[in-house]
Amino acid sequence: MFGSDLIRAEDLVTVGGGDEITVEHIDTAPQHWSVWLTAAEQFTLSETGEVIDAERIDWATEGDPDAVPADGFVHHGTLTEGTVWVPEYFTADPTAAGVQPNAVLAAALSAPAEAGDPEAQAQARAQAAATAELAVKEQARAERRRTVDLNKASAAATSARVEWLVKFLARKTLPKGAGKWIAETLVDEPTLLTENKAPQYLAQVLGIAVPKATGPEAGYPGSDDKAARAAIAPVVDKASDARAQVLTLAQVLAAYEARMSGKGHDSWRRTHYGNLDNYLGFLSAHGHDLTPVEQAAAATITAEQAHQALTDDTADAAAE
Repeated sequence: MFGSDLIRAEDLVTVGGGDEITVEHIDTAPQHWSVWLTAAEQFTLSETGEVIDAERIDWATEGDPDAVPADGFVHHGTLTEGTVWVPEYFTADPTAAGVQPNAVLAAALSAPAEAGDPEAQAQARAQAAATAELAVKEQARAERRRTVDLNKASAAATSARVEWLVKFLARKTLPKGAGKWIAETLVDEPTLLTENKAPQYLAQVLGIAVPKATGPEAGYPGSDDKAARAAIAPVVDKASDARAQVLTLAQVLAAYEARMSGKGHDSWRRTHYGNLDNYLGFLSAHGHDLTPVEQAAAATITAEQAHQALTDDTADAAAE
């Protein structure tokens, strides 16, 4: 907490030894310390008790035991959620507490050298560097909180967006302007329909159940896509010409959704990847209200602005 009267324990060291401050050290002089407790969610693997970082959770799997988590992520259903109180320790009197600033904080707090001192410029540079390092640490803490908040919001937005798509694509004819948009999109991105897990997402937005791949091909790359295409084929066979055009629109939208959410829940910071503004702009133009995290993915607002909007919404909800 650089710049205030309170100094974080992590920016202090023991006198003489220069060791990091531990709870045991704080307990030797508790009257000189303050503690700030923050309630935090903690997720553990139900089978092993291993603590799982919230950034590793595929929030889109929440409430869906059959959902397959994205690569590198953990299924929400395998976790036990609890609340823990995370302590941060501070002191306003390091001397009385028997500690001293670490090298970085000491440099940042050092008094300026006297004018004309030959070491003044070197000291000023060291002090500026130390101050900058402390600022970076504070920023890293804030960015971590922001990442967890936005990833969780992105997962919730994905669920709502897919639900909207299912309803939107139940129509019998194309909405106005969609035919031209499809043509422009495929001319611009001719490989869009073959990327990621587009057939599986197409089945999802069309509300088509896809049986698990079986037989010798099960488990091999592409087997799930093949199973999805097989489940979709009868729907295409029975479609009228007008409905078939809607199915083409569904293919394009599903491919974009696969690109957006199939790579995890950080689309809010992949603003220059994959023409997500084209996808989300189309949804917005046809009635889907973009959440702040989706607006960030479309690059109409920044991630910082999206997080601020989430923070404001949470504060408003708490005040009601």
